[in-house]
Amino acid sequence: MLSPNDCLFAYQPVLDRKSQAVAIAVLYQQDEGSCLDSDDDIDATARVVVNAYLNSEVVDLLGLRKVFVKIDARFLESGMISMLPAQRTVLELASHDLATEAAVELCKDFRRMGYSFALGGCALTKSVSELLDAVDIVKLDINSMSRDKLAEAVESLRERPIKLLAEKVESQHDFDDCLELGFDFFQGHYFAHAKVLVGRRPDPRRANVLKILSCIDQEAGDKEIEDALKFSPDLILHLLRLVNSAAFGLRTQIGSMREALNLFGRSKLEKWLQILLFISSESGDGGWALFELAAKRGRTIELLVQDVTHQRGALQQDRGFMVGMLSLVDVLLGAPMEEILPEIGVVEEIQQAVLIKSGTLGVLLRICEALEVTDFDTVTKLAASCSISLARVMEVQREATLWAKVIAEEGAASAS
Repeated sequence: MLSPNDCLFAYQPVLDRKSQAVAIAVLYQQDEGSCLDSDDDIDATARVVVNAYLNSEVVDLLGLRKVFVKIDARFLESGMISMLPAQRTVLELASHDLATEAAVELCKDFRRMGYSFALGGCALTKSVSELLDAVDIVKLDINSMSRDKLAEAVESLRERPIKLLAEKVESQHDFDDCLELGFDFFQGHYFAHAKVLVGRRPDPRRANVLKILSCIDQEAGDKEIEDALKFSPDLILHLLRLVNSAAFGLRTQIGSMREALNLFGRSKLEKWLQILLFISSESGDGGWALFELAAKRGRTIELLVQDVTHQRGALQQDRGFMVGMLSLVDVLLGAPMEEILPEIGVVEEIQQAVLIKSGTLGVLLRICEALEVTDFDTVTKLAASCSISLARVMEVQREATLWAKVIAEEGAASAS
């Protein structure tokens, strides 16, 4: 009997043609490594699907986004789909789950109730073509066919009023290719891969953030930090908006950077600056998706490090958060990590965690990266090496995903 508690979950963003996150794909697998495609009891399977949606706080995670959840024919036939909110749910089925006329008619019935369906893992055979009237989205694994075959598939599907989602888009080249072919949505972490941009003009505000971070790490005086902030009035404005936002839950409003420094100290200021490093009024082309991923990594490591060290000291948690945020700063700035980290002046432990994934913080960063690509075997091994239960990893992942979404929304508001 499969229990919801024996399931591992991961979340992947689904992005539109502007690289903005419009949905979340919830991926899940049994603890032992077997997927949910076997002959498991339907009640257990149903509990896992509902748990993936409801107990994972996906409703809170979404905002206005939709969630993609894989189901099978048995779940479709059980009628338990009605437990999920129609307007926010995209139910993904494989072609073999729609092998009967009854299953196709059920899809059509649920679509009339407001549910959306995606067809995944299929080759465009004649039998599959007959199923397209029952779905809203077709997912194509771009690694399962040549570029020419992919182009043919897209051209054929474009004759129908359905949206196309490119799956396993893991590089900017893949994204550009799929964009040119006419895909509507993209699933993968192409936006999180570094690309060195020669001749790129540095963003003055981000350069100043790096300078202030360096001041903090070098233990400069408060006045020196305040003076550095004065060179970027817009940075102070963004920082105060962020500090006073609902995401931080303060009971009193902060009116100046001196107040912020006196009340919270440098470690909190450092965290806010790391967040602001990713926030820009020009955060298009995957910028917000990149920020949300970095914030999620930072929060995950910040929460898990106390489980490893068995201490609640702020120092290791602050360093954990910094490791997560800085792990994607090369993508953000379009420069080699080996050049950026010395410029900031971070301690050796953080540099080694980010550059070669060494030490406790490096292992926790590897857990984050493994979750992002649904490498549950690696997650299991790394968590065991740190004596962290998988249930705790899943709990922290949910909390971090929710926290990152809230911070991204507040950041977007402060940048607008």
